[in-house]
Amino acid sequence: NWNAFEAAHIFPLRHESHWVQFNYRRWITDMDDAVGASKINSTRNGFLLRREVHAMFSQDLISINPDDGYKVVVFTINFIGCDGRIVDPVCRNPADPYLISDNLLRWHFRQSVLANTRGTGELIFGHNFPPVTDTAGKVLAGMDSQARSEL
Repeated sequence: NWNAFEAAHIFPLRHESHWVQFNYRRWITDMDDAVGASKINSTRNGFLLRREVHAMFSQDLISINPDDGYKVVVFTINFIGCDGRIVDPVCRNPADPYLISDNLLRWHFRQSVLANTRGTGELIFGHNFPPVTDTAGKVLAGMDSQARSEL
């Protein structure tokens, strides 16, 4: 059943003006102009992903590093279990005219790294607790601690 899959663009369509301005179409090779002048809709700028993986890929929470053996890198909690996996060799056959562009994968991976780091390289997580936080200790030390701790 293909209903759980979606076509994902590596370079997002919403940034087509940036694509054109910086001539990223040069990374789409061995394709005719049937996909349009900008070539952003080329098969070399996309692949089929499960719906939840597509959402994570579009949010830069998951990416593929073509310079590390096509390793999948997850920048959040690895609830889908694919961090560290290697993309199947059939998907990166250099003889395939529809092969995904390594340059576009590299671009996406770099964007993902930038989107998920800040300052001195601290990872962005949903929790930014102060260095020493003992919330449970404060609750237990307070008034009515037993009642507040019950479910």
